[in-house]
Amino acid sequence: MNHSPRRARTGLASALTLLAIGAGGAEAQVYNFEQASYTVTEGPEFLEFVEICVVRTGDLSNRIDALVSTVDGTATSSAFGMDFLAWNEASFQFPAGVARRCGALGIFDDQLEEGLEQFTVVIAHVFPPGQVGARSEATVSILDDDSPPEDLVFRITDNGHRWGDDPVIPYEITVENNGPPRSDLIVTEIVPAYTAFVPAESTPGWVCEPGPDEGSSCGFALGELTTGGSRVLIFATRVLAGTPAEVEIYNEAFLDLGTSQAALGVSERRRTCILASGEYCILWVSSFADLGCLCLFNLCSD
Repeated sequence: MNHSPRRARTGLASALTLLAIGAGGAEAQVYNFEQASYTVTEGPEFLEFVEICVVRTGDLSNRIDALVSTVDGTATSSAFGMDFLAWNEASFQFPAGVARRCGALGIFDDQLEEGLEQFTVVIAHVFPPGQVGARSEATVSILDDDSPPEDLVFRITDNGHRWGDDPVIPYEITVENNGPPRSDLIVTEIVPAYTAFVPAESTPGWVCEPGPDEGSSCGFALGELTTGGSRVLIFATRVLAGTPAEVEIYNEAFLDLGTSQAALGVSERRRTCILASGEYCILWVSSFADLGCLCLFNLCSD
Protein backbone atom coordinates (compact mmCIF):
# COMPACT_ATOMS: atom_id res chain seq x y z
CA MET A 1 0.00 0.00 0.00
CA ASN A 2 1.33 3.41 -0.92
CA HIS A 3 1.32 6.18 1.76
CA SER A 4 1.18 9.82 0.86
CA PRO A 5 3.99 11.82 2.48
CA ARG A 6 1.52 14.69 3.02
CA ARG A 7 -0.96 12.37 4.76
CA ALA A 8 1.81 10.94 6.96
CA ARG A 9 2.94 14.43 8.00
CA THR A 10 -0.65 15.39 8.72
CA GLY A 11 -1.15 12.33 10.94
CA LEU A 12 2.07 13.04 12.87
CA ALA A 13 1.04 16.66 13.43
CA SER A 14 -2.35 15.57 14.76
CA ALA A 15 -0.68 13.14 17.18
CA LEU A 16 1.66 15.85 18.48
CA THR A 17 -1.28 18.20 18.88
CA LEU A 18 -3.23 15.62 20.93
CA LEU A 19 -0.14 14.95 23.06
CA ALA A 20 0.27 18.64 23.76
CA ILE A 21 -3.38 19.04 24.69
CA GLY A 22 -3.18 16.03 27.02
CA ALA A 23 -0.07 17.36 28.78
CA GLY A 24 -1.54 20.82 29.21
CA GLY A 25 -4.97 19.59 30.30
CA ALA A 26 -3.70 17.50 33.24
CA GLU A 27 -2.55 19.84 36.03
CA ALA A 28 0.68 18.72 37.70
CA GLN A 29 0.31 17.03 41.11
CA VAL A 30 2.09 18.83 43.98
CA TYR A 31 2.62 17.26 47.42
CA ASN A 32 3.11 19.22 50.67
CA PHE A 33 2.72 18.76 54.39
CA GLU A 34 -0.50 20.34 55.59
CA GLN A 35 1.40 22.26 58.29
CA ALA A 36 4.96 23.53 58.47
CA SER A 37 5.16 22.57 62.16
CA TYR A 38 3.48 20.26 64.64
CA THR A 39 3.51 20.30 68.47
CA VAL A 40 2.83 17.44 70.87
CA THR A 41 3.29 16.96 74.63
CA GLU A 42 4.71 13.84 76.26
CA GLY A 43 2.35 11.78 78.41
CA PRO A 44 0.22 11.24 80.38
CA GLU A 45 0.27 7.86 78.64
CA PHE A 46 3.61 6.19 77.84
CA LEU A 47 2.88 6.53 74.11
CA GLU A 48 1.18 9.59 72.61
CA PHE A 49 0.55 10.34 68.93
CA VAL A 50 0.81 13.38 66.70
CA GLU A 51 -1.16 13.43 63.45
CA ILE A 52 0.96 14.25 60.38
CA CYS A 53 -0.95 15.08 57.18
CA VAL A 54 0.13 15.29 53.53
CA VAL A 55 -2.01 17.08 50.95
CA ARG A 56 -1.88 17.06 47.16
CA THR A 57 -3.15 19.56 44.63
CA GLY A 58 -3.59 19.33 40.89
CA ASP A 59 -4.78 16.27 39.01
CA LEU A 60 -6.30 13.82 41.52
CA SER A 61 -7.32 11.17 39.00
CA ASN A 62 -4.39 8.79 39.69
CA ARG A 63 -3.40 6.61 42.62
CA ILE A 64 -0.13 7.88 44.13
CA ASP A 65 2.06 6.91 47.13
CA ALA A 66 3.90 9.65 49.07
CA LEU A 67 6.77 8.22 51.13
CA VAL A 68 7.50 10.08 54.38
CA SER A 69 10.57 9.69 56.63
CA THR A 70 11.69 11.16 59.95
CA VAL A 71 15.07 12.83 60.58
CA ASP A 72 16.52 12.99 64.10
CA GLY A 73 17.18 16.37 65.67
CA THR A 74 17.42 17.18 69.38
CA ALA A 75 14.67 14.54 69.64
CA THR A 76 15.94 11.15 68.54
CA SER A 77 14.66 7.72 67.56
CA SER A 78 17.70 5.87 68.95
CA ALA A 79 17.18 2.94 71.30
CA PHE A 80 18.57 4.88 74.29
CA GLY A 81 16.31 7.73 75.35
CA MET A 82 13.93 7.18 72.42
CA ASP A 83 11.67 10.20 71.90
CA PHE A 84 9.64 9.06 68.88
CA LEU A 85 9.02 6.06 66.65
CA ALA A 86 10.97 6.54 63.41
CA TRP A 87 9.37 6.45 59.98
CA ASN A 88 11.47 5.06 57.13
CA GLU A 89 9.55 5.93 53.97
CA ALA A 90 6.15 5.39 55.55
CA SER A 91 3.60 5.15 52.74
CA PHE A 92 0.79 7.72 52.50
CA GLN A 93 -1.50 6.14 49.87
CA PHE A 94 -3.67 8.48 47.81
CA PRO A 95 -6.47 6.67 45.93
CA ALA A 96 -7.90 8.44 42.92
CA GLY A 97 -9.87 11.52 43.92
CA VAL A 98 -8.29 11.78 47.43
CA ALA A 99 -6.41 14.99 48.25
CA ARG A 100 -5.42 14.47 51.93
CA ARG A 101 -3.92 11.58 53.87
CA CYS A 102 -2.74 11.48 57.50
CA GLY A 103 -0.69 9.18 59.70
CA ALA A 104 -0.19 8.88 63.49
CA LEU A 105 3.42 9.22 64.61
CA GLY A 106 4.23 7.75 68.04
CA ILE A 107 5.81 9.96 70.75
CA PHE A 108 7.36 8.29 73.82
CA ASP A 109 7.41 9.67 77.37
CA ASP A 110 10.98 8.87 78.41
CA GLN A 111 10.58 10.21 82.00
CA LEU A 112 13.60 12.52 81.51
CA GLU A 113 13.77 16.29 82.08
CA GLU A 114 14.85 17.47 78.64
CA GLY A 115 12.92 20.63 77.82
CA LEU A 116 11.76 21.32 74.27
CA GLU A 117 13.02 18.82 71.65
CA GLN A 118 12.48 18.74 67.89
CA PHE A 119 12.83 16.48 64.86
CA THR A 120 11.85 16.71 61.19
CA VAL A 121 9.53 14.83 58.86
CA VAL A 122 10.25 14.92 55.12
CA ILE A 123 8.43 13.82 51.96
CA ALA A 124 11.21 11.58 50.66
CA HIS A 125 9.64 10.32 47.40
CA VAL A 126 6.42 10.32 45.42
CA PHE A 127 5.62 7.25 43.32
CA PRO A 128 4.71 7.26 40.47
CA PRO A 129 6.84 10.41 40.21
CA GLY A 130 5.12 13.61 41.27
CA GLN A 131 6.17 17.10 42.24
CA VAL A 132 7.13 17.91 45.84
CA GLY A 133 6.14 21.41 46.91
CA ALA A 134 7.83 24.06 49.02
CA ARG A 135 6.51 22.54 52.26
CA SER A 136 8.18 19.16 51.81
CA GLU A 137 9.62 19.31 55.34
CA ALA A 138 7.90 19.96 58.66
CA THR A 139 9.21 20.38 62.20
CA VAL A 140 7.75 18.37 65.08
CA SER A 141 8.22 19.91 68.56
CA ILE A 142 7.89 17.77 71.70
CA LEU A 143 6.96 19.57 74.92
CA ASP A 144 8.44 17.86 77.96
CA ASP A 145 5.95 16.98 80.69
CA ASP A 146 8.81 16.35 83.13
CA SER A 147 10.08 19.94 83.33
CA PRO A 148 8.31 23.30 83.71
CA PRO A 149 7.99 25.66 80.75
CA GLU A 150 10.63 28.39 80.88
CA ASP A 151 8.14 31.17 80.19
CA LEU A 152 6.17 30.65 83.44
CA VAL A 153 7.37 31.60 86.92
CA PHE A 154 5.55 30.11 89.91
CA ARG A 155 6.63 30.69 93.50
CA ILE A 156 5.53 30.98 97.12
CA THR A 157 6.94 33.97 99.00
CA ASP A 158 7.53 34.09 102.75
CA ASN A 159 5.04 36.64 104.01
CA GLY A 160 6.38 37.06 107.51
CA HIS A 161 4.90 35.41 110.58
CA ARG A 162 2.20 36.18 113.10
CA TRP A 163 1.68 34.80 116.54
CA GLY A 164 -0.95 34.95 119.28
CA ASP A 165 -3.88 32.84 120.35
CA ASP A 166 -5.38 32.93 116.82
CA PRO A 167 -2.38 32.59 114.47
CA VAL A 168 -2.82 32.93 110.71
CA ILE A 169 -0.30 31.82 108.07
CA PRO A 170 -0.56 33.93 104.89
CA TYR A 171 0.99 32.32 101.81
CA GLU A 172 1.77 34.72 98.96
CA ILE A 173 1.65 32.97 95.56
CA THR A 174 3.03 34.66 92.43
CA VAL A 175 2.48 33.60 88.82
CA GLU A 176 4.39 35.42 86.06
CA ASN A 177 3.86 34.82 82.35
CA ASN A 178 6.78 35.65 80.04
CA GLY A 179 5.37 33.71 77.09
CA PRO A 180 2.25 34.00 74.93
CA PRO A 181 -1.07 34.97 76.58
CA ARG A 182 -2.62 32.20 78.69
CA SER A 183 -6.20 31.73 79.85
CA ASP A 184 -6.07 28.11 81.07
CA LEU A 185 -3.99 28.46 84.25
CA ILE A 186 -5.38 27.27 87.59
CA VAL A 187 -3.59 27.50 90.95
CA THR A 188 -4.36 24.63 93.30
CA GLU A 189 -3.57 24.72 97.03
CA ILE A 190 -3.77 21.81 99.46
CA VAL A 191 -4.83 23.06 102.90
CA PRO A 192 -1.85 22.06 105.09
CA ALA A 193 -2.16 19.72 108.05
CA TYR A 194 -2.96 21.39 111.39
CA THR A 195 -4.64 24.32 109.61
CA ALA A 196 -7.93 25.45 108.07
CA PHE A 197 -8.48 27.83 105.14
CA VAL A 198 -9.39 31.44 106.03
CA PRO A 199 -11.42 33.01 103.17
CA ALA A 200 -11.68 36.42 104.86
CA GLU A 201 -7.91 36.92 104.74
CA SER A 202 -7.37 35.36 101.30
CA THR A 203 -7.76 36.68 97.77
CA PRO A 204 -11.46 36.36 96.80
CA GLY A 205 -12.09 33.61 94.27
CA TRP A 206 -10.72 30.47 95.95
CA VAL A 207 -13.04 27.46 95.73
CA CYS A 208 -12.36 24.61 98.17
CA GLU A 209 -13.61 21.03 97.97
CA PRO A 210 -14.92 19.39 100.02
CA GLY A 211 -14.44 22.20 102.56
CA PRO A 212 -11.91 24.50 104.26
CA ASP A 213 -10.37 21.86 106.55
CA GLU A 214 -6.88 20.35 106.34
CA GLY A 215 -6.28 18.16 103.31
CA SER A 216 -8.90 19.94 101.20
CA SER A 217 -8.09 21.08 97.67
CA CYS A 218 -8.64 24.77 96.86
CA GLY A 219 -8.51 26.12 93.31
CA PHE A 220 -8.17 29.59 91.80
CA ALA A 221 -8.70 30.21 88.06
CA LEU A 222 -6.34 33.00 86.98
CA GLY A 223 -8.29 33.94 83.84
CA GLU A 224 -6.49 35.86 81.10
CA LEU A 225 -2.78 36.34 81.81
CA THR A 226 -1.16 38.48 79.13
CA THR A 227 2.47 38.36 78.00
CA GLY A 228 4.51 39.99 80.75
CA GLY A 229 1.53 39.84 83.10
CA SER A 230 1.51 38.51 86.66
CA ARG A 231 -0.92 37.69 89.45
CA VAL A 232 -0.29 37.67 93.19
CA LEU A 233 -2.65 35.61 95.35
CA ILE A 234 -2.95 35.32 99.11
CA PHE A 235 -3.91 31.94 100.53
CA ALA A 236 -4.35 32.19 104.32
CA THR A 237 -4.71 29.35 106.80
CA ARG A 238 -5.30 29.36 110.55
CA VAL A 239 -3.49 27.00 112.92
CA LEU A 240 -6.00 24.67 114.55
CA ALA A 241 -6.46 24.37 118.28
CA GLY A 242 -4.74 21.33 119.72
CA THR A 243 -1.78 21.52 117.34
CA PRO A 244 1.27 19.77 118.84
CA ALA A 245 3.90 21.92 120.53
CA GLU A 246 6.39 21.72 117.67
CA VAL A 247 5.41 20.76 114.13
CA GLU A 248 6.32 21.69 110.58
CA ILE A 249 3.42 22.91 108.48
CA TYR A 250 4.17 21.87 104.92
CA ASN A 251 2.44 23.86 102.19
CA GLU A 252 2.07 22.62 98.61
CA ALA A 253 0.77 24.58 95.61
CA PHE A 254 0.38 23.53 91.98
CA LEU A 255 -0.06 25.47 88.76
CA ASP A 256 -2.20 23.50 86.30
CA LEU A 257 -0.82 24.28 82.84
CA GLY A 258 -3.92 23.22 80.92
CA THR A 259 -4.94 19.97 79.29
CA SER A 260 -1.84 19.75 77.11
CA GLN A 261 0.78 20.17 79.82
CA ALA A 262 1.58 18.86 83.28
CA ALA A 263 1.26 20.73 86.57
CA LEU A 264 4.11 22.74 88.05
CA GLY A 265 4.52 22.50 91.83
CA VAL A 266 6.18 24.54 94.55
CA SER A 267 6.27 24.06 98.31
CA GLU A 268 7.22 25.80 101.54
CA ARG A 269 7.66 24.64 105.11
CA ARG A 270 6.94 26.61 108.26
CA ARG A 271 7.65 25.58 111.83
CA THR A 272 4.93 26.18 114.41
CA CYS A 273 5.65 26.36 118.14
CA ILE A 274 3.46 26.87 121.18
CA LEU A 275 4.91 29.19 123.83
CA ALA A 276 4.52 28.63 127.55
CA SER A 277 1.79 31.28 127.54
CA GLY A 278 -0.24 29.17 125.12
CA GLU A 279 0.43 31.50 122.18
CA TYR A 280 1.56 30.16 118.81
CA CYS A 281 4.73 31.20 117.05
CA ILE A 282 5.06 30.59 113.29
CA LEU A 283 8.48 30.69 111.66
CA TRP A 284 9.55 30.26 108.06
CA VAL A 285 11.81 27.21 107.91
CA SER A 286 15.27 28.04 106.56
CA SER A 287 18.70 26.50 106.82
CA PHE A 288 18.45 27.04 110.58
CA ALA A 289 15.52 24.63 110.91
CA ASP A 290 17.67 21.97 112.53
CA LEU A 291 18.31 24.26 115.54
CA GLY A 292 14.86 23.44 116.79
CA CYS A 293 11.93 25.68 117.50
CA LEU A 294 13.58 29.10 117.60
CA CYS A 295 10.61 30.79 119.22
CA LEU A 296 11.43 28.89 122.44
CA PHE A 297 14.35 31.29 122.64
CA ASN A 298 12.03 34.32 122.39
CA LEU A 299 13.24 35.12 118.86
CA CYS A 300 9.73 35.72 117.55
CA SER A 301 9.58 39.41 116.87
CA ASP A 302 8.81 41.94 114.18
